Amino acid sequence: MPSLRPFIDSQAPARLQYVRVKPVPAYRWASRAGRRTAGRGELAGQGPRGIALSGRIACLASAPLFKGVPAAALDELASNARESRLSAKHSLFREGEPAREASLLVAGRMKVTQVTSSGDVVIQRLVGPGEIVGDPIPGAGSLHSATPVALEPCDVLAWDARAFERLSERFPLLQRNALRIVAERVRDLEQRYCELATEKVASRLARTLLRLLGQLGRTRGGVVVIELSREELGQMIGATLFSVSRLLSQWEGQGVVSSARESIVVRDPAELVRLAEAAGDDGSPQGLSSPLTARR
Repeated sequence: MPSLRPFIDSQAPARLQYVRVKPVPAYRWASRAGRRTAGRGELAGQGPRGIALSGRIACLASAPLFKGVPAAALDELASNARESRLSAKHSLFREGEPAREASLLVAGRMKVTQVTSSGDVVIQRLVGPGEIVGDPIPGAGSLHSATPVALEPCDVLAWDARAFERLSERFPLLQRNALRIVAERVRDLEQRYCELATEKVASRLARTLLRLLGQLGRTRGGVVVIELSREELGQMIGATLFSVSRLLSQWEGQGVVSSARESIVVRDPAELVRLAEAAGDDGSPQGLSSPLTARR
């Protein structure tokens, strides 16, 4: 497993850029004016008072999916996009639903979740501004494989899936960019699977907190705050709420972190690096092990 020391040496916590995330509900558009009725909960409306066309074009130009796409195509995409603001703690769409749109997150953060056959929730990844939510280019008849949930109010641009697919045929660069995005997702899942199969809970938790420093953290009073719950951390690393709570309580006593119900404060990132790289020690006298090598 690659060393995490360069991560801390090259990026002091004070220089990291932080943003937090919150959840979004299934919806249907209720009128041509752009107002919608939420499947669960209320969502903020959208319409002509949303993002200006120039702002939309700037968002697209900075998104990896649209890298290198001609300006004329970006203008067309920006003009045809449907804009929406989604409330926290609702899903944009549901796992198993038909993929009718391609969606780009413009502002806010989301967690992408799946539900196992036993009803457990697993967080696949986190999505930030400029990232595509769901499949980069949804194919005809495809279904959503996961549920994106907003971790905070989110702004989204969306396009009809069939029209977007036709556009990708006109501009093959979109397809190549989509392949790169999928490849990056696969590499991330491969790394996390390797950690799940070979590392103990404490190492996985420490590595995840280090990754989250730059994804969700916010500096407050010289420390980094990660606004995720203990349960959500467990869903990210394949551990029980009990295991995560026990480790965080232990690390809090050592001055590494402090935690509240919905957030974690990282006080000693260098010690987190040491915990993440401790190959044979999970940081706990009880010896919490990998779920693939022993039963918890």
